[in-house]
This record gives sequence, C-alpha cells and structure tokens, in this order.
Amino acid sequence: MLPHCLWRLPFAVDFPMGTIDPAAPASAPWWVPFYVVGLSVPTEALALLTTGLVSGWGEVVPRWVPLIGGRRVAPLAAVIPAVLGGLALVAMFDLYPLAWVGLLPEVGYSNGWWMARRRRPASQG
Repeated sequence: MLPHCLWRLPFAVDFPMGTIDPAAPASAPWWVPFYVVGLSVPTEALALLTTGLVSGWGEVVPRWVPLIGGRRVAPLAAVIPAVLGGLALVAMFDLYPLAWVGLLPEVGYSNGWWMARRRRPASQG
C-alpha cells in the first residue's frame, strides 16, 4: 500500500505526472490535498493492521478486548472480511479494466514510458 499512497501524493500538489487530460480543470480545488492525505493515512493504517495476520495478536484476541479477550481467532474470521474487503475495493476503485474493454476512455500520456502496457496489434483486414 505504501507505493500506492506515495504515487498518489503528487496529485495532491497538482503535479499530473505526465498525464494529459483535456477535460481536467486548470487547477485542482483547494480541498484536494486534504482529500488525498485523508485517503492515504487511513489506507496505511488499515494496511498496518494486516500485521495481525502474522503476529501473535492475530492468533489470539488481546485480553483487554471485552467478552472475547484471550480466545483464539478463527481463521475464517480473518479470511472472510479480508476477501470481501478486497473485492469491494476492486469493485469501487479499479476502473482501469473498464478502459481495456472500451467502456471508459483512457487518459493520454505525454511520454510513452509513463504507460507500460502491451500495445494492441493492428487489426488485419
């Protein structure tokens, strides 16, 4: 998650990183830096929670937790929310595959190196 959050931060200061979007406003609204940082900080905090999957407190509920403290964590109690959360994030935020199938337009780039993707073969006719 850290690389994704670091990639997102230049957009907070209105640095387009080579993208060309004719529909984009000349300047970002005043609230964009707060939004980007506000999105990045909770994302990193939640990513750090995954440490529990490989640490002791991910196997046994801490004793200070009311009612269930000291009990073993059932594997499905971690797996099911993780899978559902991952699928929800893909459904909400991963629109790029829709551009591949032509449902969304792709954003242009000022340099071919910014978009590392296999070129589509020319149609044969």
